Amino acid sequence: MSNSVVINHPSQGAMYMLSRGFKPFPVIERDKRPLVKDWQQWANRASRGLISTYALEEVDYNWGILPAASGHLVLDIDSGYKLKNKRVIKAIGDKSLARLEEEHGKLPETFTVRTPSGGEHRYFKGTCRPTQSVLGKHIDTRSEASYVVAPGSTCHTIDGKGNKIKGTYTIINDVEPAECPEWMLGLLTRKVEVKAAPNCLAVSKLDTESNIAEAMEFLASAPLCVEGDGTHGGEYLLNIFMELRDRGVSQEKAKTLVLQNYNDRCDPPWELTDEHHASHFHKKLHNAYTYAKNPIGIKTEEARTAAAQSDFMDAAISPAVTESNKPIPLHWANEINPRKTPKRKVIMRERYMAGTVTAIVAQGGLGKSTLTMTDSAGIVTGKSLTGFEVVTKGRVWIYNLEDDADELRRRFEAIFKCHNLPIASMGDIAFTSGVDDPLLLATSGRDGAKINKEDVNRLIETIQQNNISILFLDPFSRCHTAKENDNSEMNVVMSALAEITKRTGCAICIVHHASKAGTSKDADPSDQGIGRGASAISCAVRCCQNLAEMKPKEAEDRGIPPEDRHLYFKLVDAKANLYVKKSDCTWYMKKSIQLENGESVGAIEWVDLPSLSECKNQIEKVDQGEEVLKFLREHLSGGDTMPLGRLQEIAEQRDLAALKGVKNITTFQRKLAAFLADSTEYYFTRGLKNAWQISREDVI
Repeated sequence: MSNSVVINHPSQGAMYMLSRGFKPFPVIERDKRPLVKDWQQWANRASRGLISTYALEEVDYNWGILPAASGHLVLDIDSGYKLKNKRVIKAIGDKSLARLEEEHGKLPETFTVRTPSGGEHRYFKGTCRPTQSVLGKHIDTRSEASYVVAPGSTCHTIDGKGNKIKGTYTIINDVEPAECPEWMLGLLTRKVEVKAAPNCLAVSKLDTESNIAEAMEFLASAPLCVEGDGTHGGEYLLNIFMELRDRGVSQEKAKTLVLQNYNDRCDPPWELTDEHHASHFHKKLHNAYTYAKNPIGIKTEEARTAAAQSDFMDAAISPAVTESNKPIPLHWANEINPRKTPKRKVIMRERYMAGTVTAIVAQGGLGKSTLTMTDSAGIVTGKSLTGFEVVTKGRVWIYNLEDDADELRRRFEAIFKCHNLPIASMGDIAFTSGVDDPLLLATSGRDGAKINKEDVNRLIETIQQNNISILFLDPFSRCHTAKENDNSEMNVVMSALAEITKRTGCAICIVHHASKAGTSKDADPSDQGIGRGASAISCAVRCCQNLAEMKPKEAEDRGIPPEDRHLYFKLVDAKANLYVKKSDCTWYMKKSIQLENGESVGAIEWVDLPSLSECKNQIEKVDQGEEVLKFLREHLSGGDTMPLGRLQEIAEQRDLAALKGVKNITTFQRKLAAFLADSTEYYFTRGLKNAWQISREDVI
């Protein structure tokens, strides 16, 4: 090759590559890792000015090249030395290339860069997904969503004796990139269908240094086998071996790692000198590596990276328009027909609606689980047990991820007894303990959060098969392992919930913990942001309601003794996308209920706790209500014998047609208007019955 170019500085190399039409971006000094998080976007907008900004800094940053941004791919031929399991080996990319050219013909002359280890980066026109060893061992390609280090950059490598040496990426053939040969592009872009047989490899090699390190890290924190433990008894050893298998560890190495890094902490340890122990131990090891469904090494970084690249390519090569990818449908506002507008599928007014996600947020131990369990009893019976109207009765599923099934039975028994509900009539409440059957809607890994399709589909199938109207997930933090403070990861979790509601029409309520700031004395209970974690959670729900303990001033205003204040808490609207957010709150009182087994378990009751100012307003309304009632009975034909319910109906509906017998209808209209003018919320939510059946003394 010829036409070499001398480049004396990394930024000079970046400028030169930019002048040749390539797209550079900054890389960490003497390293291969991107300096900026959005390196692909940076490369696409690269300019001399942007490069100069980094070149003027004291640090000599390296630079990378995004080949696909300029319509190129790079053949990465590795022929240098590298460490493998603490041994120095020589890559054979040059030999693989020779065999490739012997079979398909010599590659055309093209723009080429020598790497510090002695390998080559050959640039060609054309793009493809990144590949590893598809063309031959130690020959990779970099193009879409991948990069190579630019000429002029420096990094460390090793020589044949394992000594660390510094090298520079150097242009050794400065010619125009050649067109990628069709045969090579065909090999790089073909899709190979691989069936995941139990013993096929998802990685190129087992027992690598990184695989062993990750396996030991897993064993250090893995649950221990405890004899007699139903969950983590002797059978759990099978799970340990299967996990090591998924992490790219061979069967023999898995045995060694378990004996050296795990066994001594088990209760009791496996004694391989004992015939029974040895038989059981080796049987679990054999079964894990014989009957597992995943390819070996499926959880290694190599396998995850390959899967992500494959998914990216599958999405990238989709045609622009297909029969299933039609233009987005538009709905025109002038076509709205008020007579045909469907009603919302409300389950509990101002709380739960079909096809939406609600959040209940509170500090630990305040009563959020008991509240939602009481809600469930109200939804299946149609009774307003928590102070909100049940519009549509339906089946409820409580998925509690903290308590075992027996504890849930005790809590439901207390709630049913507190509200005089026959247990036999509660057949539409289902509950599952996450202690017995864990649920993970999404998991977090090195590549971010990922939806756990298996558990999401299980949830959807169960909802559909059992006609569930609303699902409670309690607590929300236990149904995923995503990073709670990371918006991008929590968006993945919330999208899983959205998918469930979309496919089932079921309502979902997530029971969520408040943050430390959200539980402080200065926290505003009407703030939708008091929940723990990223704002993506509160942004995704359609309704958010917070629970807060009763404050000393609130107790004083309501005549609650200081020693009883801890028994009360309130529910406050924090977010209401589908109705008008209320300014008032709903109060609840905790009660201790004795079960038939003699134990006491907590329950709650909805209580009306108006403040002194609210009481004064109620007194005025009672006076007005009594005046209207008296007027109706005196002036309405048959009013003195008319049932109270009919009189209330006439007043509430302003049914003037029914007032033919009223002697002075103008006077009645005036009094009725005064009565209803500014108090419709009170009377139409609680009914005139409240005002007319209590006396002035009762209110006071």
